Amino acid sequence: MDNQHTSVNVYGEGDWKQLAAKFPGIEFQEFNDISSLREFLFYKKDQLFLVNQEQEKLQMRIDFSSPELKRRLRFFSKKKEPLLRAIGKVEADELIVDATAGLGRESFLLAASGFRVLGIERSPYLHILQTLALEAVYKEKELSIEQQRLNFCWGNSLELIPQLSEKPKVLYFDPMFPKTKKMAKVKKNMQILQKMDLSQGTALEMLTKALEMGVERVIFKRPREASMLEPELCREYYENDTIRYEIY
Repeated sequence: MDNQHTSVNVYGEGDWKQLAAKFPGIEFQEFNDISSLREFLFYKKDQLFLVNQEQEKLQMRIDFSSPELKRRLRFFSKKKEPLLRAIGKVEADELIVDATAGLGRESFLLAASGFRVLGIERSPYLHILQTLALEAVYKEKELSIEQQRLNFCWGNSLELIPQLSEKPKVLYFDPMFPKTKKMAKVKKNMQILQKMDLSQGTALEMLTKALEMGVERVIFKRPREASMLEPELCREYYENDTIRYEIY
């Protein structure tokens, strides 16, 4: 477990004790004065938000039933999505690990496409939001345990993956893209992520450690204009106008 981030700041009225019981590995620190906090969780109309005060108090929540995600799922096919082409042929009982789950959207899209997915997230804030959003979808759709193809866990993926009871068929990494002059135009959710400490090392360091695990297929998401991480080791790649998926 990554012990660097084991607590979350919380503020306002909410059933924090119940939430703490659901996430026993995370310490919930309640505050009445948030002026000194960089980020914290708070409830608003029974919905849980992450607030980052460095980004002018931007509020973010994760919702896997959002119209935006439903629209993307409708067009999520191999014909239009280079990620699906990069995944390749994976049997229903084989495991894909999204090693940098972030907002959980790509984990969710892959699971909705029929794959069995484990999303690993280093930030306890994001892990809490992911888990609650996923539980809401499963409850809404009344899915049995056998029908649930996505799970999330919390920690440093490079430490957790070797401890898994089964070896994944695919490891997928989406390290944060470098900040650019266009950062101000990025959506609010991404602005918050760019302010958070989500690093597990450089992309090249992550690739090196991932390759040491002996997984059949390692995929890295990269800006299309960026140079390849390891050109000599890259087996193939798929791309669109802005993104490249390198396969090792």
